[in-house]
Amino acid sequence: MQVSHKIDAIKLSEELLEAVRKKKPTFIVESVLKNIELEELKLQLYNDRRRKAFWINIYNAYYQIHIEDYKHEKLMIFSKRIIEIANHKFSLDDIEHGILRKLNFKYGLGYVPLLFADKVIKELAVEKLDYRIHFALNCGAKSCPPI
Repeated sequence: MQVSHKIDAIKLSEELLEAVRKKKPTFIVESVLKNIELEELKLQLYNDRRRKAFWINIYNAYYQIHIEDYKHEKLMIFSKRIIEIANHKFSLDDIEHGILRKLNFKYGLGYVPLLFADKVIKELAVEKLDYRIHFALNCGAKSCPPI
């Protein structure tokens, strides 16, 4: 498969997470991620390794970016579609359960499929479920890994 190198989505996701970690501005990287073409993103995320690298970085970065906005409504941060990538809005739940957990229902403990996922989420989802995903996502719980 040919990979386009106009914008390196994985590198951008790394830069976003690094900027968040160092408490630097993220606006420019967020803007580029928001405006990347969906087809370009899909071309670059052509296998599960690349999909996981990109979406784990995005999840961990955006959790840190938005946690202060939702400190009084902690559960809302997961369900609200506040992340804009490729001109589509995603929630942390969309990323975790739709994309990274291969279309699994949030409360189904990995046994119940997500029946009504958006087309875009289906197109971006990993092909094979990797149960180690839990250890890569930082959702603010004491048991979560540091970023």
